[in-house]
Amino acid sequence: MNRGDLTNEQWEQFTPLPTYFPIKAHEVKDPQYDLYTLIYRDTLHVGSGTQMHPELDALSDTNPYSYYICINEDTGKKKGLKNGQIIWVETDTGRKIKGPVSLIKGIHPQMVAVASINGHWSKYLTIGRGKGVHFNDLLEIDKDHVDPVSLSADSCLKVKIYPAKEGK
Repeated sequence: MNRGDLTNEQWEQFTPLPTYFPIKAHEVKDPQYDLYTLIYRDTLHVGSGTQMHPELDALSDTNPYSYYICINEDTGKKKGLKNGQIIWVETDTGRKIKGPVSLIKGIHPQMVAVASINGHWSKYLTIGRGKGVHFNDLLEIDKDHVDPVSLSADSCLKVKIYPAKEGK
């Protein structure tokens, strides 16, 4: 089934029973894309607007999750990464985000997690500008990458991670 076709095959998704349908990430066979993405809501923030709150920003600066790309500690060590190191997260379609990595124990070895929608770029958002990672830059917004029933963007992506070179 091609998820992008809005043909009769799509009607099988309108079922009252729990049914499995593969997502695009499950179709990626290239072994270099060995991790899946997860976006979660940071306990300190609501959406993307609270990064401009000075006290919440100060707390986030001391939190090893809020403004970081989180991966499993063992996975990070196998890839030669260290806490705070700047890394790239790249999808199989070439979309990339960059930010500091936090190696943690409380995450599945095949996951890359990013909190909220940080990484403000506007010069007018002085407190939150350049802090954190803007996960949505990884998303493909087209018929093949949305749920055909709800039209929600598919945020489970297959990615590879690697260290960012100095100055790039």
